Amino acid sequence: MRKKYVKPLICSEEFVPNEYVSLCADGLCNISGYVFYDNNSDGVPDGEEPFRRNVACNEPYVIRDSTSQTLPATNCVLSKRRRNDNGTPLWLPDDYWEYYDYVKAWNYKETHTTTELTVDPKRPNHS
Repeated sequence: MRKKYVKPLICSEEFVPNEYVSLCADGLCNISGYVFYDNNSDGVPDGEEPFRRNVACNEPYVIRDSTSQTLPATNCVLSKRRRNDNGTPLWLPDDYWEYYDYVKAWNYKETHTTTELTVDPKRPNHS
């Protein structure tokens, strides 16, 4: 018994790009000072002592966040430190170091700290 010839058919599907989007934000290590954790982003340090001192090295870096399409919340605050010397040149028992002028910032891998993150609106998820 002979089989009947069947013309091959090509089925095509319309290409639909993947809707997976992650955020890529550019930062620049741009601020020096004492870095405190601020996990709730309220601008107030979570502890009394800084976890490190940051020196602005102006090194660019990229923060990638696969769970969000918006900028992440700030995760630390930076502060300057000054000596409260009560107006005397000598270190007296009532003198102490104090932290002041807290600035909200993003800490990246406990290496770089920035006060500004930018996202290219034309390429929000570049990699």
